[in-house]
Amino acid sequence: MDMRKEYSERELALFIHFGYEYMIDIGTDALQPDTFYQLMVEVAFLNNMKGPKVDSLRRCYFALKNRTCYRGTPEWDAMIKLSS
Repeated sequence: MDMRKEYSERELALFIHFGYEYMIDIGTDALQPDTFYQLMVEVAFLNNMKGPKVDSLRRCYFALKNRTCYRGTPEWDAMIKLSS
């Protein structure tokens, strides 16, 4: 699986920020998007991270879990703020 085709540029930027850039290149069929988001949430929580990317992650994870917005839509990417 080529993750660069499965995720938007904004999502890929979040993966890089949270230390999962290696997952972009190796890809895997075993981990679904919700799993990647959960891993990033854990990294942010355990490292007490703050900032616009963490806030974006929080919005996306909330939407993912509550099905209020869907990945691959303009509304999803609009939730991801890469800078303040």
